[in-house]
Amino acid sequence: MIVIAIDTSVLLYMIDPSTSPPIDTATGQPVGKCRERVDLLVATLSKRGSKLVIPTPALAEALVRTGISASVYLQMFRGFSVFQIADFDQRAAIETATIMGQHWGGRLADLRATVSRHKIKFDLQILAISKVAGATEILSDDPGVKAVATLLAMPCRGIADLPPPPEPAQPDLFSA
Repeated sequence: MIVIAIDTSVLLYMIDPSTSPPIDTATGQPVGKCRERVDLLVATLSKRGSKLVIPTPALAEALVRTGISASVYLQMFRGFSVFQIADFDQRAAIETATIMGQHWGGRLADLRATVSRHKIKFDLQILAISKVAGATEILSDDPGVKAVATLLAMPCRGIADLPPPPEPAQPDLFSA
C-alpha cells in the first residue's frame, strides 16, 4: 500500500478552490489545474486502496486559512477511506525530538538563517507525523517542508510534479 503525506500547501486545493497556484520551478509559470491534479491523485490512490496522510498541524493551518468550521472538513475527510488524519502523538513527539537532536546544530542551523525557528519546528512536526504514519513521501510546495524532507531523505514532490488530468476525448466528427 502506498502512503503519501500532504501538507498545507496541497491540502488547501482540496478545501479552497480559490487558492493561488504555486510557481513551477521548471517553467517559472503558475502551475495549471492544481485542484484537478490533486483530485486525480486522490481518485488514483483511492482506487488502489492507498492512503493520503493529513498531519494535524497541516490540517489546522489549512482550516485557519479557510475560516470555515473544522467539523465540516473533518466529516468530509473521514467519509473517504483514502484519507488518514494523523495526530501529533507520543511517537511523533519522540521522532521530532530525535530529528532535532541529530540536526539542530547542523543542517537545520543553515535553514534557521532563512526560516524562523517556530516554522522549522512546525515543519518538523509535519514530517515526523508523516514518518510515524508510514508515509514514504510528502507532497508539498512549501520550501521549508521541502528542505526538512531533503534532510530526512524523504522524497518530496510538489503540485507541478503531479500529472494533470487527461484531456476529454475529442468527439468523432464523422459519426452522427
